[in-house]
Amino acid sequence: MKIGVVINPNSGRGKINEDLLKAFALKVKDQELYSTLSTFIHIRDFLKIKVIGSEIIYGDYRDSVNAGKSLSCAVDLIVFFGGDGTAVDIIVGMKEENKLIPLAGVATGTACCGPFITFRSVEDLINFDFTGINPSWVRGLNVYSNNQFLGTSFIDVVIGDTLVSTVDGEKRTVAAYDFFYHNKRVIKNPGYIQLAHSSVVVNQKNIPLGKKLSQIIISPFSDREKNYYLSKAVTGLFCHLPYSTNSYGMIISSEPIIFFMEDNSLPYCSELKQIIFSQTDLIYISNFDAFCIIDGNPKIDLKQSEVCIKGEEHSGLTIKLEA
Repeated sequence: MKIGVVINPNSGRGKINEDLLKAFALKVKDQELYSTLSTFIHIRDFLKIKVIGSEIIYGDYRDSVNAGKSLSCAVDLIVFFGGDGTAVDIIVGMKEENKLIPLAGVATGTACCGPFITFRSVEDLINFDFTGINPSWVRGLNVYSNNQFLGTSFIDVVIGDTLVSTVDGEKRTVAAYDFFYHNKRVIKNPGYIQLAHSSVVVNQKNIPLGKKLSQIIISPFSDREKNYYLSKAVTGLFCHLPYSTNSYGMIISSEPIIFFMEDNSLPYCSELKQIIFSQTDLIYISNFDAFCIIDGNPKIDLKQSEVCIKGEEHSGLTIKLEA
């Protein structure tokens, strides 16, 4: 088995988890291992590994993109240490090569709730058989701007002015502006993002936005996730997902949805618009005082930009632990 290894040292707490790395090294010591230079500098004391691809180190998401590009043509499986955003960046690189191979994550990021997070503990790594992987396809949302591919979301595309990140060891909402432009995690509560010419268009039909708008959230749903809404009419249109060929949903919310609510909060009210759609539908979103955030990472400032979002059935290959 040829295994590619990717380390994102900026994920989560911004530190390498040596216990997880040592467990992985012990488990794959008899496998043929590869990495790019940006990963090699972090793991050369733990693994016997061959360096391939670019020698340029950027210190940001581009290292993961380059790793996906270089490794996808050389290995059978990529194992990454990072979070959901790391998976997105690796798959961007794979798609540049038009070569999707199985991807499995070791959870070292902030949320780590996406379909590519396979290992969450030393025990998960030790008990896994790396010689007998069983890949499965994952549904996603492709995001474009001016015909440029920005990435594929496997959890959610958020149009908002904040994102969830780790600050001093705790999960907090931070300003997307400071994260995107200055690589800083500045604590901020979500705000309102609508501008005079803000628009959401679905298949050439303008969607009325209302007087206030805080977040737009678009998600793909696996077949298993669609069944979560079975007979739950309180979830609105989403209760139709189990009976529908539509596998994608969008909400437009007057108040923040992604934030940290205190247990003793007063009843919280938000006006919602819901849309369910299929992979043949096109969504265009433009001119918001916000960023397009793909699985936790801001990708473009939407103040004077537009993004196009489209579903895709076979967006990536993941592997799962045996039940």
